[in-house]
Amino acid sequence: MRLSAAMHRARHLIPGARGLCLLVLLLMVGIAMAWSIYTWRPRNPLRFHFITQQVQPPVPYEARKSLLLMQEMEVENTSGATVWLYMGRVKQVDGAPPFPAGSLDAQVQISVLPQCKPLIIGPRETVRTKLLIGAPELQSIHAGKGGEDMHVIYAWTTRGKERCHSVCRYLAEHLPDRMARRLPRFSMWGNQAPLSVTHLQPEHSTSHPVTPSP
Repeated sequence: MRLSAAMHRARHLIPGARGLCLLVLLLMVGIAMAWSIYTWRPRNPLRFHFITQQVQPPVPYEARKSLLLMQEMEVENTSGATVWLYMGRVKQVDGAPPFPAGSLDAQVQISVLPQCKPLIIGPRETVRTKLLIGAPELQSIHAGKGGEDMHVIYAWTTRGKERCHSVCRYLAEHLPDRMARRLPRFSMWGNQAPLSVTHLQPEHSTSHPVTPSP
């Protein structure tokens, strides 16, 4: 008699336990969805810090047009999402190239694609990369023509979006063309951020001359 009463009470408790498990599951799914939405596209997540020495050694005039300097730059991720940086270019605030034609592609190029791979920056993380810059352009920055009047135009995406892109790309390779054409297309986002300049003493210089191949 006691055993049947205990079993009867247990049968009444099971639906409640199932409801509690379902509630916890829904809560976890909701948190995951909210976090995915939050990290899908953070607002203008990157900041760029150009690191240069206080006094730049003189460069012979005849070498100025061919000499490039490898300069360090810090890229800061201010968001809670993992960001993939694909490309960045330095421009003046008014949109014109900061330096005259004849320099590296008429603009300064952030060298983040040594092997055609993006620079991956974790949440709230700061990483260092390299900036190829011509000697006259670097001297222009030392003369006070860079920094507050210059921005970095950059192309980027997030880990969540990159994963969706990888899944769709895989499906497009294995589905019939009629179905593959209906898959969503994921493009990179573009933003611009101010370029800050940090001056170091000569003994901490991070400039390394590079002579481009003809």
